Amino acid sequence: MSSRKRNTTVDAAVAAISRHALVRAAEDTVLCSCGSWFSAADGFTRHQTQSMRSELAAYRTRRPVTGELLEQVAEAFQSAPDRQRQAAVAALLGCSTQSASYYVHRARQEGLIRAPDPARPVTRTPRMPDACAVSRGSR
Repeated sequence: MSSRKRNTTVDAAVAAISRHALVRAAEDTVLCSCGSWFSAADGFTRHQTQSMRSELAAYRTRRPVTGELLEQVAEAFQSAPDRQRQAAVAALLGCSTQSASYYVHRARQEGLIRAPDPARPVTRTPRMPDACAVSRGSR
């Protein structure tokens, strides 16, 4: 099983790498922006790679639902095509589409997204008669 999250956003990856950037490299010492020191550049590289993998694969608990977050959710939801709205919110938040639907629900409760139109009757195209039924009826 892969150690990467399926829904890692570009923003999350950029944030993870910025937390572990090279700050200073002297003759035999390398300093990471997280405060760790290394005696060799390859030690820093391993640290950076392992830290990014663990941060991007870590389980994240539900974030606090703020008005600003719900406004971002509403904007992403309303700007996406009909069948891709949940996926757009999931991509924005870096979560599953099921979690994204929770945030959409909350944005609807706050009046930022209007409720969907009532179900329209589905117009179905007539089915072609079954070939076996036609042949049985002609006997």
